[in-house]
Amino acid sequence: MKKRTLRAIACAVVMTLTLAVSACGSKKTVEDYYNDPAVKAVFEEEMKAVEGQGMSVSIDVKGNDFTMSYQYDAGLELPEDAGAQLEAALDANASVFEEQAKGIDEAIGQTGACTVKVRYLDADGNVIAEKSFKAK
Repeated sequence: MKKRTLRAIACAVVMTLTLAVSACGSKKTVEDYYNDPAVKAVFEEEMKAVEGQGMSVSIDVKGNDFTMSYQYDAGLELPEDAGAQLEAALDANASVFEEQAKGIDEAIGQTGACTVKVRYLDADGNVIAEKSFKAK
């Protein structure tokens, strides 16, 4: 897999978060925020767009932890250094994820509450890259 593809996938994460944060409302937790039908609809639409690119996407929200898991499809051959490439892409976009966490914090009216987690899994469900982000 080329670096360009890995960067595109990381950018999909950023786009998803950007669109979801635009839906506003006063919620108590990130879980309440995500369960708002308008917010959930934005995420579901973005997840469909990513799924045609050799992976599936799932979102798990508990309390104030917002986790997006990207799982590569079976048969997709990943390079030996895929984990390092993905982690580098996540690090390069850290400020964007931190801003997204801040936007979600603002949507729920709590400073520093949201933790955005991005996880990449191979076809067998093994974590190959994972990072957590909070607003700064």
